[in-house]
Amino acid sequence: MQLSNKPLDSMGWRIVVGCTLLLAILVEWIAGVGAAPAGIFGVTHGSVDMAGPADTPDGQEWRYGLCIALQLDSTTVGLFVNIRRNGTPYGDFEVGTDLILFNDLKKIDAGLVVPISRPSCEPHPASGEPSLTAKYPLIGGFVPNGARDAHGRPHPCAGSGFGISQIAFYPADFSKPLPPENQLGYEIEVQQFHFDGRQFKVDQPKRRKHWPVDSNWRINAPGLSAAINDGNDLLLAVTCARPGVGEISGVARFRHGADGWQPASFSPVTDRGETWYEPSLIRDTDGSLLFTARNSHVAGKGDIPLWRSRDNGRAWERLFLLRGVRTGTPLVLNQAADGSPYLATNTVLGTDRNILQIVPLKPDRSGLERAITARNCNVEFGRAPNGKAWKVDHGIGGIFRLADGQLHGILTYRVLDECENIGEAASLYSGLYVEEVLSKGNQFSRMKSIDADTKNMANGLNMIGIDTTGQND
Repeated sequence: MQLSNKPLDSMGWRIVVGCTLLLAILVEWIAGVGAAPAGIFGVTHGSVDMAGPADTPDGQEWRYGLCIALQLDSTTVGLFVNIRRNGTPYGDFEVGTDLILFNDLKKIDAGLVVPISRPSCEPHPASGEPSLTAKYPLIGGFVPNGARDAHGRPHPCAGSGFGISQIAFYPADFSKPLPPENQLGYEIEVQQFHFDGRQFKVDQPKRRKHWPVDSNWRINAPGLSAAINDGNDLLLAVTCARPGVGEISGVARFRHGADGWQPASFSPVTDRGETWYEPSLIRDTDGSLLFTARNSHVAGKGDIPLWRSRDNGRAWERLFLLRGVRTGTPLVLNQAADGSPYLATNTVLGTDRNILQIVPLKPDRSGLERAITARNCNVEFGRAPNGKAWKVDHGIGGIFRLADGQLHGILTYRVLDECENIGEAASLYSGLYVEEVLSKGNQFSRMKSIDADTKNMANGLNMIGIDTTGQND
């Protein structure tokens, strides 16, 4: 097959780069193995898994981007993949979500694809001008079909879940400039999900200007991590607001009822007067909750914070705040298959989003370990074909069980040429990447010291019949 652009000049250059990358990965793997008896030691480097949806309209270019993964039953995982429209004058023109169901990391492209949302043409809610709805990434949670509760009984909410997406209104006439951020008419779109092991169903979406939690708090936007289970509830990192306080990032508790999954309470985490957004949440291997969020960057640099709750979200403490140690890009808290928590972000200052790294937390959660490169676009792909820069970002992952019966630490992220956001055609390397974070040992053994109910909350693994105390030994 002849390529339309040539990221590498010759076969010899391909071999040199390939050998260099292989050597770097080998050295990194050896260092990881020798440095610690257990934990994260590497990440796979595959090719693009899914480029774009099959139902892309004629004359348009749609590309897959970031996604979250949810466990749908004991061996099936669903990738909720955001879709970006290229070739328009507007940046970040996101146009919906596809669900890709799979149970084998080698066969993601053969998975069943279910359209979840698509753009529509409708009046702007304030101005009435003809607008196209931009539908940003869908974030939510799911209780796997066949799940059981902490006592081994059938889970009352098994086979159900929800998703939240922000909606903006872009001019339908591309000759018009994109309005300022505060004039895009943002709304929240909520969808309820159902899966019986054979068919995935989506209820009619409901729109809200904001999603009220109680008389004080309202949800303005979801974070960047999937909800985690807490008994019969789901906990989701979100950004909320209340009159006189402004926006605060924290954890919303969702409860299932006659109207499906609805927010029941909100626990603020970040401090009033500070700007934190796109939060993410995991349950650590000792049963506590860990939380991080992204802040506005200064001179291209962002911070890395970490909060912890030892009482299931009622009170929070900030464990550390590292100033100016990453580029001003997304920051996501994830877990490897052994339970080791890590951050996915762009930590190499001066490279913008060209290099995605994963950074494990120290065992006592007081700081960060040595970073591991998940993708170095210039090294692996060559320079971006349109002369700008690569963007590899939004590394979102978690622990999932597949058809082989094993736990896998899955990491998803997007790759695109920066020029795709300003109207250029997509690169051959653009799309969704699904990789595996490699780890050894079993950090879940730390949970033996706490009560059984809390122990069984570990990322919902108990709900699909997985005993975390015996995995990956």
